Amino acid sequence: NPISKVVEILQSLKAKVIKEGEAEQSSFEKFGHFCKTESQEKQFDIRDGENQVEQLQATIEKSSARIEELESRIAHLAESVTSDENDLKRAKDIRKKEHDEYKDKAKASMEIIDTLERAINTLGKVLKKGGSLVQVVKGNQLKEVTAVLSTLIDSAALSSSDRAHLDALMQANDQAADSMGQAPEAAAYEQHE
Repeated sequence: NPISKVVEILQSLKAKVIKEGEAEQSSFEKFGHFCKTESQEKQFDIRDGENQVEQLQATIEKSSARIEELESRIAHLAESVTSDENDLKRAKDIRKKEHDEYKDKAKASMEIIDTLERAINTLGKVLKKGGSLVQVVKGNQLKEVTAVLSTLIDSAALSSSDRAHLDALMQANDQAADSMGQAPEAAAYEQHE
């Protein structure tokens, strides 16, 4: 009968639909469970991320403060280095100037020593022959010898007794130059002995 076949088909379709519905219900429940689990995990991740953001912002703020502190220190050290370099340059300039002055003084001292050695040799030769200082040195030469002796007296290389002897010698030379060729008094030479 056709009606019973239709009922049979309908029942078969009903069973098939119920079976498919149960399969879909099972899939839906699994998917719902998956969504719930994923949602919870995502919420935990979001919460962890927010905490991490707060920690990272605190670290950034702390690091920014440290950067500012270090930049300030770098600027201070750069100023200090610049100041030290300027001090070093000034010290080098002073040292160079002092060295140049020393070389000039050393050269002048060597010239004085050379002049004195020549004068001592000449005086020694003349005095061995029985002559006097006035006989050896005449005119402008006497002024030159007096200038050399004055320079020697002014230098710190002489002891006070040597200065006194040179002063006496220069006074005797001045008196001799004033007397224009007259021999100095014998008392002037006695001071040098």
